[in-house]
Amino acid sequence: MYQTSAREAETPDGPGPLPRARIRARSNVVALGNSGIPASRWPNGNASPGRGGADLSSGFTLVELLVVIAILGILASLLLPSLSSAKRRALSTQCISNLRAMGQGVLVYSGDHDDRLPFAWYDDPRPKENSFYALLYPQFFGTGFDGYRDFETTVFLCPARMREPLPKNHPVRVSYAMNANTALEFPKPETRRLAVVEAGAPASTVLIADVFHAYNHPPLRAFDATQVGFRHDRRANVQYFDGHSEPSAENQTNRLSLDL
Repeated sequence: MYQTSAREAETPDGPGPLPRARIRARSNVVALGNSGIPASRWPNGNASPGRGGADLSSGFTLVELLVVIAILGILASLLLPSLSSAKRRALSTQCISNLRAMGQGVLVYSGDHDDRLPFAWYDDPRPKENSFYALLYPQFFGTGFDGYRDFETTVFLCPARMREPLPKNHPVRVSYAMNANTALEFPKPETRRLAVVEAGAPASTVLIADVFHAYNHPPLRAFDATQVGFRHDRRANVQYFDGHSEPSAENQTNRLSLDL
């Protein structure tokens, strides 16, 4: 644009250096280039914007941010039900695993006690001794049952049960109830032999099931909503005498039996 440098430019007195003010003005003119914007007004102060003066360094506009937020909200609304359903299934799977473990515990107990089944509960004021929890606990943990917090220990605890309220005047949550008819005469402690049950219809005979949170008691005397907890998507997990476990809805209970 200019053919002479600052040192060679002519002044009224002949060639010589230009005043500093004129040098700064000329530098700004040279820096305009194709953008038409002085360097001092560029957004970052040291990099030229694109042609036509467009600012390539600018971020999202408010409208663009709102659109992104709206899209994320839609995706979340689509994903959250699936995630919630997956979590419920995981809780149910853990519950069924607990039931199977207790079913195995019943077989081991019977093998150690002349084929006698454990009692579900008998009329005794000592919670350390009066339920099937106290009979099975030593097999899993090698120590005695404390009749209190041990009701909420690992295999005895349905994870979905912990989300339910604790009944009034009950110090702990009971997750599972056993068929009360394992006793010869409920609520006495004498029990039946496992072989007698296996000779009947063990695949449809309930051994242990989810307990209703308001009932919160170890013996199961009726397979209905007053004692059974249909907490897994309106289904209760059930362990049968033949060793299999599966969920059951309330309208499917007519094929189940508590009779031994």
